[in-house]
Amino acid sequence: MISADDFSDDIAFVIEEVIATGLLVSFCTIIAPDGLLGASGAPSGTYANVTGLVNLPCMDAPQPPSEIKLGATQMRAPSQVTEIAPRHVWLPGILVTLIAGWRTGYLAEITDTVAGVSRTLRYEITGAEPDSQHSQTRMELKLTTAGAVQP
Repeated sequence: MISADDFSDDIAFVIEEVIATGLLVSFCTIIAPDGLLGASGAPSGTYANVTGLVNLPCMDAPQPPSEIKLGATQMRAPSQVTEIAPRHVWLPGILVTLIAGWRTGYLAEITDTVAGVSRTLRYEITGAEPDSQHSQTRMELKLTTAGAVQP
């Protein structure tokens, strides 16, 4: 019987080849709340980079239509408009800190460069998991109002 370990070198080679192709044109930085509370007792709203999860090459794509009902929707709430645009992000390697910590309020800042123009958007992380071969990490994101990051 063949085990997954028999293919581990082949899988690692495939990931290296994907990276070498230049397909990873986006970059991801994971940020976490600083844990401080303001005078009112509310979180400070300040975030800091998570060590080891800064400027990671990634593939950023819209969530596949088969996984959602509608590619992007807009919901109105009193005095606010919230835009929801699900994203699927592929990161090479197993990112244990991300997989273990995303539920604690981590956000993802994705930088894409198109035609020489860079844009960074901030997303809420709605899920992160390793693949079955433990060679890559998948992350699902949701853009919400005020997602643009100021330079």
